Amino acid sequence: MRIKYFFYFLLILSIPFFILTNIEKVILPINKILNLGENFKILERDLDEKFNTLEKERTKKIPSSSSGLNYYAQGGVVLDNVAYFTADHSNPNDNYDKSKYFPYVIAFEATPPFKKIRTYAFEDTYDSSPIVLKTKHNKTLVIAHEYKRKRTKAINAKTGNTEWVSEDNQPGANFFGYSYFDTGDGKILYGAFRNGIHAMSLVDGKEIWAIKRKSIGGATPAVDQEKGFVYYQYNGGVIKINALDGSIIKEIKVEKTNNVISWNTVLVKDKNLYRVATYWHEFKEYDSAIRVYDSNLNLKWEKLGLPSSKKGTLTYANGILTTGVGNYWLEKYFGDKWKVIKAWSVLDGSLKWTADLKNYGFRSIMNIPYFNGYFYAETQDTYGFKSKIFKINSENGNVEEVLEHGKSINSCAPVVIANGYMFSGDLHSDKIIVTKLEDNVISNWKGPFGNPQTNTNSVEGVFIKSNKKMKAINPKRIQKVVQ
Repeated sequence: MRIKYFFYFLLILSIPFFILTNIEKVILPINKILNLGENFKILERDLDEKFNTLEKERTKKIPSSSSGLNYYAQGGVVLDNVAYFTADHSNPNDNYDKSKYFPYVIAFEATPPFKKIRTYAFEDTYDSSPIVLKTKHNKTLVIAHEYKRKRTKAINAKTGNTEWVSEDNQPGANFFGYSYFDTGDGKILYGAFRNGIHAMSLVDGKEIWAIKRKSIGGATPAVDQEKGFVYYQYNGGVIKINALDGSIIKEIKVEKTNNVISWNTVLVKDKNLYRVATYWHEFKEYDSAIRVYDSNLNLKWEKLGLPSSKKGTLTYANGILTTGVGNYWLEKYFGDKWKVIKAWSVLDGSLKWTADLKNYGFRSIMNIPYFNGYFYAETQDTYGFKSKIFKINSENGNVEEVLEHGKSINSCAPVVIANGYMFSGDLHSDKIIVTKLEDNVISNWKGPFGNPQTNTNSVEGVFIKSNKKMKAINPKRIQKVVQ
């Protein structure tokens, strides 16, 4: 009996301890019971908010258009008069749904009226450009990076069926696109990501080799098809790699400025000239850099303290290397002294000319693609600016024409020039802005930076010049034509 009463005594003593240690489970529910009216109001309000949110999401539609220029405002390629462009999750007016069911790659005619051909079921591709390649079995594949899933996917261009999906070991949103090497019995696809460079079989997407290095993003590697080399940048270094087996031929370390985000490693092979051009960034004003090496990664020349962007790109044409100025994101350049485009000899870094843009208002220039004797420098701007394209003579740097868009435009991905048209993504309107540069031109843009091995950011070849002014083409008018 005494043991029984002692047990009861301990049980009574444990009640306060239980209440104190479970106050949220015991006291708060009692308090809620005592305030039922107020709690019902809170519950009703919460349910109304959830219902309104669900109703708003339900009424949103996955966007679609008969024009290929709407809803796809990132990177692209053009092959045989078909343009392939990616989208990101941009939704300027929050009135449509770019969920995982939205097809993030589109194919459309690369000449007016730029009519949509079809879409491809990729998930969010962010900044990147797709690439379109044929396998040894003559299948044409549309390939893109699904950054949230950390993988590359290939879809049959004709059927729309998924051909393969890579391993999910390719992290990073800051990635502009792929390059490749042709083995003679197929192609090897290269993608540089935050954790290094990955080489994949074009036939089945299986990883052939990988080199682990760290980067903020991924610079598109340059490929020497003739000699079988790959040149790859990462944070603090450059590697010369055997294209087939991934063995390291040479690796060098790079002192600050030495961050890699997303741009192009450029290979220059002109007659007896061989150069590997690299770009670097340090997230500060006047702290970008260009370094140019020979085939054995011996430094030939460098330019430090450049006022350029965290997503700036390089352009090479006719012996000249150039890059943009200003920064849309982190740095804010004041005054006008930074508004000068410089062109250097790729051989020795000597200054060939400057293009003075101090009289114009703009936030940044990231891309300066080359076409038919001219560099086309397009500004990337925040609201309040009217974006422009400067047509710059490649021989002397003279600004021969300026086209004003009439509004601010911006895209993270590089622009594309094909068939005499310039295609520029605009995330502000979630559209592709088209500018006519030249008449009667047939040309491709096969990689994120033109040639998908040398990444020169230029259209190869010489075309007849019409001497007509640049002409903006309104996407709204195009949509009305094709509907």
